[in-house]
Amino acid sequence: MVDIALADKNNRQTLHNLMQLYLHDFSEFDDEDVDDRGLFEYAYLDLYWLEERRFPFMISSEGKLAGFALISRGAFHLQHNIQVEELVNMSEFFVMRKYRRWGVGRTAAHYCFNRIQGNWQVKTPANNLIAVDFWRKIIKEYTGGKFDEFHNHNNTSVAYYFTS
Repeated sequence: MVDIALADKNNRQTLHNLMQLYLHDFSEFDDEDVDDRGLFEYAYLDLYWLEERRFPFMISSEGKLAGFALISRGAFHLQHNIQVEELVNMSEFFVMRKYRRWGVGRTAAHYCFNRIQGNWQVKTPANNLIAVDFWRKIIKEYTGGKFDEFHNHNNTSVAYYFTS
């Protein structure tokens, strides 16, 4: 059983801790390093409790923490090269390795798409082939194939556009 819940301020430290695992995994693709304390920085985390246009979700599987999703309204539209205030953006999405291939990510993604209605953008580095394949499959399934896939001009990012 997968549970997804909107995180409150009491979940901030837990989300910060999970963010370290996510950023560690992601460093393979963005070449980021830890700071002098051995931590990865994520400058936007506190904004998820300060701005109404941001939505932090915690993901659990069988009662155990399994990941998170950070969603925001208003994003830079990769395909049109403009800021779009009403665009729903999957800012960050993480499922711990233990819970991958169990349907946890699929269930969580579908929940998020249904919970925050609108025109969506899901973007990932093009060299993160597992994420590219995951999002293409999940979004194709969710939309019945009604989505656009866009690769930026230097093929460093892939973005998916669809409506929920």
